[in-house]
Amino acid sequence: MLQVIMALAFMVSAFVQSSEAQTSDNAIFGNYAGAGLHRLYHIYPTSYIDGGHICAGMDTTVGLGRDGWIAKIDENGKIQWERSYGGVRNDYLKFVAICDDTSGKPTGYVATGLTRSFSVDEIGKIWLIRVDLDGNELWSKSYDLPGEASGVSCAYTGQGWIILGKYLKFPGSKIWITVMIEVDENGKLLNRKSWSR
Repeated sequence: MLQVIMALAFMVSAFVQSSEAQTSDNAIFGNYAGAGLHRLYHIYPTSYIDGGHICAGMDTTVGLGRDGWIAKIDENGKIQWERSYGGVRNDYLKFVAICDDTSGKPTGYVATGLTRSFSVDEIGKIWLIRVDLDGNELWSKSYDLPGEASGVSCAYTGQGWIILGKYLKFPGSKIWITVMIEVDENGKLLNRKSWSR
């Protein structure tokens, strides 16, 4: 239970840090276009690794649909690497965080958002993707919910991940339901809890 509370506290802290980073570095990050148009949703500082940032969002390269996008930026605002993830339909990533091993050594990144590429009915699913320190995909998982859904934050519990997300009560609804999903180290679903007004 303590690990879950700590994970939720991390999510709140991460939102504050990302908000501060996005404000202070807006001039830097607003200059990147790459091969397509990149919509930036989240910036997370990698201070204890190299003083740079890790970014998550959406790549809207012309003719290829929309893909989840992660980019690593150094302390001077230079792109070190960038990768696009997803499939033939629209996908995006809303949040990214650093992954550590048991000794506290960084091993890569985890990001969450929405995917339609891995949905048979094209309704958005909560998406969790794990990559190494160079952005190479290690695994990718999606989670079914009753309506359109998106992950908005995630945190490591010591044994897996907790994803904070939201979904529409039913297709066409305007009522969003808050959901918390618990998964193991490899993204396998362990538990799910929802709250609504």
